[in-house]
Amino acid sequence: MMMVILGGIYFLPSIIAIIKKSEYVGLICVINLFLGITFIGWLTALYMALTMPSRALRIPPPPPAQGGYGYYGSDPSNVPPAGWR
Repeated sequence: MMMVILGGIYFLPSIIAIIKKSEYVGLICVINLFLGITFIGWLTALYMALTMPSRALRIPPPPPAQGGYGYYGSDPSNVPPAGWR
């Protein structure tokens, strides 16, 4: 029973990253597995698991603008003045 509790504590950063669906779950698991034996490695994995962004919270980029004037869209009043780069 004690080994299960200690194993759960050892892999706590990986468990947190999996539950949060972190973008870096693989990296966190590798750091936890190989460097978790050192206290610094375990703290690093725990910090990454708690602070790295999750896939569920990612905001998708806006769709590209539709129109014939390129970057400025289809509104001609939105074009910068002549001579301005």
